[in-house]
Amino acid sequence: MSLIDNFRTPCVMRIKTSMPDGEGGSHVSWADGAAFTPAIVKDKDVDTVVADREQASCTYTVTVDKTHDIPYHSVFKRISDGKLFCVVSDQEDTQSPDCATFSLKQVTAIEWEEA
Repeated sequence: MSLIDNFRTPCVMRIKTSMPDGEGGSHVSWADGAAFTPAIVKDKDVDTVVADREQASCTYTVTVDKTHDIPYHSVFKRISDGKLFCVVSDQEDTQSPDCATFSLKQVTAIEWEEA
């Protein structure tokens, strides 16, 4: 078992659907999607980032297999505690090279709440 495997935790993608509410607006609902097991590591707490006013919540580095699609603004839920995360970086920026013996990519995520 590798070090990265020790940080892996079961998660599920969240799928957003929007339906007309009959009054010109829409009703949004969320459902569970595909399951996956990323490694989620907390990077920064709000308390430690005083000077950065755009820092609204904790940030996390999320490491997944290179084959897993986790695009910008996708939402996922950690099964163990129900915590929601929203991806705020591009998955194409931090992938392992094709010649590497491991096949990983990383994204940055923030804590998130469904509206």
